[in-house]
Amino acid sequence: MGLYMKKIVLSIIILICFILVNLFKFNTTYFLIAIFVIELIRLLIRKFKVKLDYFIIILFISVFNALILNLSTAISLLLIYDFLDQILEILDKSLHKYLKNYVKNDYIASFFENNKEVLKKFSTLKKKDILIYKKGEILTTSGKYNDNYYEIGTIVDEDIFLESDKDYKELIDSKSLKAYNSLQKTIRKPTLVSYIVLLLLSTIIFFILIYYKYELNIALFYTFNFMLIFLPITFFYSKNIPLLFSIAYLYKERININNINTFFKVNKVDVIVFDKTSVLTDDNISIVNIDNQSDINLVQLIKTLEQNTYDEIGKFFRKQEYDYLFKIDKSKKLNGGMIINSKEDEYYLGNYDFFKHNKIKVKKNKTLGTAIYVVKNNIFLGSVVIKSSINKEVKDIVKYLEKINKEVVVLSGDNEEYVRYICNTLDIKRYSYNINKKDKLSFLLLSKEEGTKVLFIGDYRNDKKLFKEAFLSCAISKKETEADITIDNNDLTDIKRLFITYKAYKVSFILNIFLTILITIFKLLLLYLGILSLEVSLLITLINILIIIFVSIEVLMFK
Repeated sequence: MGLYMKKIVLSIIILICFILVNLFKFNTTYFLIAIFVIELIRLLIRKFKVKLDYFIIILFISVFNALILNLSTAISLLLIYDFLDQILEILDKSLHKYLKNYVKNDYIASFFENNKEVLKKFSTLKKKDILIYKKGEILTTSGKYNDNYYEIGTIVDEDIFLESDKDYKELIDSKSLKAYNSLQKTIRKPTLVSYIVLLLLSTIIFFILIYYKYELNIALFYTFNFMLIFLPITFFYSKNIPLLFSIAYLYKERININNINTFFKVNKVDVIVFDKTSVLTDDNISIVNIDNQSDINLVQLIKTLEQNTYDEIGKFFRKQEYDYLFKIDKSKKLNGGMIINSKEDEYYLGNYDFFKHNKIKVKKNKTLGTAIYVVKNNIFLGSVVIKSSINKEVKDIVKYLEKINKEVVVLSGDNEEYVRYICNTLDIKRYSYNINKKDKLSFLLLSKEEGTKVLFIGDYRNDKKLFKEAFLSCAISKKETEADITIDNNDLTDIKRLFITYKAYKVSFILNIFLTILITIFKLLLLYLGILSLEVSLLITLINILIIIFVSIEVLMFK
């Protein structure tokens, strides 16, 4: 028999004893005192092991009822609280278990299938499936691999393949689920202080009633009802339940937030800044033009010069099927490009403005796209133009953001023609081009001074400093980051989901508070009419909590 079942059975036995004592009128007082003491000790032992919460109020009311008013009412309150507490405990654990399953059921892993990487849901996972672990992911299924990091990107010989023969539940409980579990524990609950404040207010009301010549039992009855009517638990549940559902939904969609405050800051954002790389455009890069001014294979040369870089362009060229021409002795990265040294040769690699700034003459390539120019020992070797596919879903996201009065801005280091083309395609009206990281940083710092709250969305690897200066930062990354929000599935519609989820939370919270206030007024009306007993007040509190959960499910899970 499980622990929960044992507690429920014991509560039922005490309830039956209480009913029999009242029914057959056995030496009632002694039996009632025995039942009261047993139930009180049971609850004290149970609550001191966990948390006193609102039991401190029930304890106060029950003891005073037993000593001054009515022993049967005191026992009834303890029994109702006993069942209410167990129902809430089961409900709470079931809710958390459901939310945890809700989060992890859609968790996605990298698999090796038909000699290429594919992403699959854990629900499709089978024995002997080969999982791929990459840089930034800590292996949790085998202590042998813990804390190892592997390069992110396309599958190469150095990638690690793990034939999974462990319990997959352990595997599922990594990353998103662990982050969700730790985050939901930080959600505020009613503190002991809130209950002490309620006790003090009730004491004041009691003395006011005594001052106006109310009889002691009447004054106590109204004071106790005041306590039960204004229990903080329902007001906290009004906020906490929809908050739990909201965060679970975000983690299910693999939108990871670093703390609860981040979720509430979403609604305060005025301006959303998009970086071009990995946001407006995806990683599907292709070469659209090669302007070769020499006999050197430009693509092979750029691959060689990019061999130590880790941005999207570097990754693209390193995938090209050529061998490296030489080893690099040293390289220096600057705004818009870099200088590379190999033996006696010095290479310049970068965009048009990089060469203009360094006063090196190159022939401008007017092909639409990102142009990369190469110079060796002050001799122009040519240029290669690459182009990324535009993320068409951004257009719908921009439209939605403007609809909810959020201004959209694009900051890009790319050339004017290409940035204008992308922004016109996506209906983005405000954009800047040919700007470096210092310019982006200046924009964020100026916005901060002016009180404009900016959400910066970009590639975390390229713009770590910018993420720290923004009011709110969102990284598009499969690795763990220090950004406020991390979207690790490259689904940009998650940006829209983030705002929709907050809106749904707000609707649910307002509805819950409204219904809780209505129920509180209903209790006060019953008290005024003289038909509200202490037992009924507690039962109405339970109904209120169930309504809160139902409303939260309806609004958030089926939005």
